[in-house]
Amino acid sequence: MHPWLRAQMVLSCWELVGRILGTSKDDVSDDDDPDDSSLHSPLFWSRDLEKHPYGEFSFAVIKGNEVIEDHSQVETGREATFVGVYDGHGGPDASRYISRRLFRNFIISYFVFAHGWYKASRTIGDAYMKEPEYNADPRFRRYYLPLPEPFQRPLLTPEPSLHRRVLQPSDGFVIFASDGLWENLTNQQAVDIVNKHQRAGIARKLIKRALKEAAKKRQMNFDELLRVPDATRRNFHDDITVVVIFVDHDLLEKGASVPELSVRGFGEVKVCHPM
Repeated sequence: MHPWLRAQMVLSCWELVGRILGTSKDDVSDDDDPDDSSLHSPLFWSRDLEKHPYGEFSFAVIKGNEVIEDHSQVETGREATFVGVYDGHGGPDASRYISRRLFRNFIISYFVFAHGWYKASRTIGDAYMKEPEYNADPRFRRYYLPLPEPFQRPLLTPEPSLHRRVLQPSDGFVIFASDGLWENLTNQQAVDIVNKHQRAGIARKLIKRALKEAAKKRQMNFDELLRVPDATRRNFHDDITVVVIFVDHDLLEKGASVPELSVRGFGEVKVCHPM
């Protein structure tokens, strides 16, 4: 059966169950569920609050694809904090590869913080959109629809786009997230949520708000969405990864004596000891 038809059948079943049980659309505000305990499931992973030398961070991931395609990491050191959110496309291979190798190569080739903020965002993989001959290759047609017209220059590039920002006193946090979040929340909505709530668990709260919005689009309530089977969940929402980095300006000049950490989505927190 076509995945879209299967998703529609599942949606119809949940709507019928909702009518029978008398459930209704979930319009409860986040303030009514401060601990977000309903997100405790094998689909979900989080670290509510950890420290980095210049503040704290909150980290959370929920799986939407049958095999998770989002890979992510936070690496903290005495002089810098590295955040990586890698959103797989058409499978997890490229994002998994990058999560294992990018930070190591980054450290070797380019050292950051210097009281500023660097961000890199581009695509690795998707070769069929980088070279015309790949788009015509039958091996790629198995996974992607061919482009309607040949392109004359690459549509995507793996070359990073670098942005440097010198932190200002008004800069309180940075939100890193895969498009699973931004498909359901605007920049302003995400910022307002972070400003309104306490730090601990804020990444989890952003994910829950995004899931509520995804449920509303399908005329479901939040609990119904959580019960959608793994095999069809991607038809309702994507993988969502969120990292919120808080910057405490009183620490920028002196730093804090905190352990160096390596934290990966759906992984354990590892304390790193310098050689």
